[in-house]
Amino acid sequence: MYPIPPNATRIRYLESTGTQYVDTGVPNGEPFTVFLDFSIDASAATNDSLFGSFVSSSRRMIYVTALANGKKRLQLSHGGSENNFAVGDLVAGTRHTVRVRQSGSFEFQVDGGAVGTRDFGNDLAEQSGVTLWLFNRNGNPIPCPMRLYSATIRNANDVLVRDYQPVRKNAVGYLFDRVSGTLFGNAGTGDFVLGPDTFSQGVVPTRMMAMGVRKKEALGSVAFSGNWDSCLTHSGGTDAVPTAFTFSAWVKTASTPTKGAFVKIGRKQTYPGGVVQNGSGVGVGFGSSRFDPTYTGSNLVALAESIAWKNSSAQSGIDAWHHWTFTVDNLSFAAYKDGLSVYTMTFSNLYRFAPCDISMGGCRGGNASGDSNRFLACNMTRCAMWNRALSASEVAQDYADRKKSPTITNGLQHFWPMSNAKNYLKDEVGSATLTAGVGGVTISTDTPFA
Repeated sequence: MYPIPPNATRIRYLESTGTQYVDTGVPNGEPFTVFLDFSIDASAATNDSLFGSFVSSSRRMIYVTALANGKKRLQLSHGGSENNFAVGDLVAGTRHTVRVRQSGSFEFQVDGGAVGTRDFGNDLAEQSGVTLWLFNRNGNPIPCPMRLYSATIRNANDVLVRDYQPVRKNAVGYLFDRVSGTLFGNAGTGDFVLGPDTFSQGVVPTRMMAMGVRKKEALGSVAFSGNWDSCLTHSGGTDAVPTAFTFSAWVKTASTPTKGAFVKIGRKQTYPGGVVQNGSGVGVGFGSSRFDPTYTGSNLVALAESIAWKNSSAQSGIDAWHHWTFTVDNLSFAAYKDGLSVYTMTFSNLYRFAPCDISMGGCRGGNASGDSNRFLACNMTRCAMWNRALSASEVAQDYADRKKSPTITNGLQHFWPMSNAKNYLKDEVGSATLTAGVGGVTISTDTPFA
């Protein structure tokens, strides 16, 4: 990933007044996944397009529809008006997220919730020279007055091809693509409106937030080899696994397929008679039907220590950073990838013994046959934990916060920037500072952030 150029400044958002747009250069006919973090202006009208292209009967675009009573919705169009469908009420001036995945059919998510799937058959032919636009649609331009906070585009193999961050050079706004290191400027008329500057790269703010949390940014990551190395904290001898909690982290797996847990909330347990079997709490990692050593794979797997393995179809990604969040509310479990819901289920039981450990990078599993190596080869950064289950919109907001200290402070118990600073394992909110386990850990400059 390319850092923001030294002559550019990161800004909060880039705003189009209705005449500015960006040509992404991505061909419109290829399967893609697009994610937008945005807000629309109150003046947005019917057919104003956030993203896409329009070529005769082959349409690939997300646009706004004006409804009665001042409401607005997103609308998705492909292959003609018969394939239009409108979903997701929007509030002008409020940040929303949308994810659209095109691969033979469309999967459409707004603010982290699945709101529609539509099969458009084989109408995926590429029109020569036609590319996807942001803030507008190619082929029949109808730009949308909106603010864009970030945007990503992935190809059919889930490889990141565009990772846009708003920047300015003096008083001119651009979208900087961290994948190619390219500045994408305004292809329309007039000038983008610039959002306020954010913190410069490499600067760690230390001003106090209202709740007393120090503002820290994740500037690096902690690398785990997958060979019995982890970070661990003991929450105390009287604290059991909480009834409700949320854990979030940026995770990059070293390879796929893989195996191992990137976090365990709970611990291996010794039962009466000295038998070590299973344990308490919840572990989350990647594998096939399990994340034990012989179960290699790329699926997100949850372990409820009751004992029950839960295997999802959510993928770890190929040598790529992703923001992973999971929530537990009594026996309800939900997982999110990059701010969007990917898996929900209900445990039949869940042991919540004390003490409760927090282990990152892996954990030891146990049964009557001995220890099991559940360690994951990965990098982790910006890890946080709340004492309640966050809502889908709060998870989306936490993803949008990226490297910053969490802005969702209600119930925030722990925040580990896991940066390349001196106290890289320090808990900036609570007292659960991590210690390196067997094998130690490696501090890395690899980061998902510009």
